[in-house]
Amino acid sequence: MGDFNLPLINWSKGPDNSFMTPSNNNSGLAYNLIDFISLNNLYQFNSIKNCDDRLLDLVLSNLNNISVETPTDLLSNLDNRHPPLLVNIKFNNVTPMRKQYRTDYNYFKANYTVILSHLKVIDWQAELCNCDNVNTMVAKFYELVRNIIKQTVPKRNIKKNKYPTWFSNALIQLLAEKDKTKKRLDIYNNPRDKDDYHRLRKNCHKLYDICLKNYKNTIETNLPKCPKIFWSYIKNIRGTKSYIPANMELNNQIAKTNIEAANLFSKHFSSVYNPNMNKILSSTTNQPQENSQLITNCLTKLSFTESDILKALKKFRPHTIFDIYQ
Repeated sequence: MGDFNLPLINWSKGPDNSFMTPSNNNSGLAYNLIDFISLNNLYQFNSIKNCDDRLLDLVLSNLNNISVETPTDLLSNLDNRHPPLLVNIKFNNVTPMRKQYRTDYNYFKANYTVILSHLKVIDWQAELCNCDNVNTMVAKFYELVRNIIKQTVPKRNIKKNKYPTWFSNALIQLLAEKDKTKKRLDIYNNPRDKDDYHRLRKNCHKLYDICLKNYKNTIETNLPKCPKIFWSYIKNIRGTKSYIPANMELNNQIAKTNIEAANLFSKHFSSVYNPNMNKILSSTTNQPQENSQLITNCLTKLSFTESDILKALKKFRPHTIFDIYQ
């Protein structure tokens, strides 16, 4: 919005009278302006001319719910060549989609004795002998392990943590103590509580800076090995508020849940999928028959003890990233 000072352009109402269309754009500046508007998918909405019957002030936007009127109340002296404009923008109240909290396996309460009994009855030779290559063997192994996990490991709801990831237990306890002191100060107005509150508040700021600095250093150090911790930090900064509308529409199909919305995105982007790419990738990754047979023979003769399995199971963690201050 502003004074573009291009009086040679004639603006007239568009087909639906919602925006203005240009004409008589014979100058170079006019051509540049029209190209800029078209390139950025903008529309011009001001139709109020000045005392010289010219349109100098333009209102450009990519929204289609804008109206420009002449205001009744003036905030300053009237300039006849630049009349005041009242721009109305209508915003629809968009209800965000509800966040669905996921569940996760609680490996700390898993019955590892039952897990071992399930692993004992598996005939690995029979399960893996029919696999053609390494990939199918790995897929079969994970399938068996996941079935055992579903049967023996309980699930739990992931609770929402109101504190950022880099908050240590010491900082959380210090914040709780500060809040208690603040409540006590508001009730009794004791000068000693006031001194304690300022001291705790100062310590909270210091410890907060230390925790955040250490967390950033940990992210930089572990970024090549674990990039997820970086995106976890970005997610904490942005917050957990959802900006996805409650209803999303594509080709007259309405999605009301996260899964339905993801399916609509998948359907939309699948239009650019090239099915011939699988043949190209498979031709570059296929190994010779003799090498495949050699690998198959090796993997079907794997051997491990119960202690090895128990040791590996105890290393399972419900999350790949832990709070470094817990």
